[in-house]
Amino acid sequence: MAWSDIELFGQKQERMAENVFEITKGIPSHDTFGRVFAKIKPEEFQKHFIDGLQAIEKLTAGQVNCC
Repeated sequence: MAWSDIELFGQKQERMAENVFEITKGIPSHDTFGRVFAKIKPEEFQKHFIDGLQAIEKLTAGQVNCC
């Protein structure tokens, strides 16, 4: 899978995505996806992702078990 595949998927799902995200200039290009994800530090992402999952688990009183 390439960033161009992500861009194409976003274009096909743009109407649904507008219900979730504020999209004022359309779906980002594959180059934009590549630049953004290149900046993400895997260790930091993992920490924040797990923190988010644990928050969901807490908010749902354990109905959603994450870890």
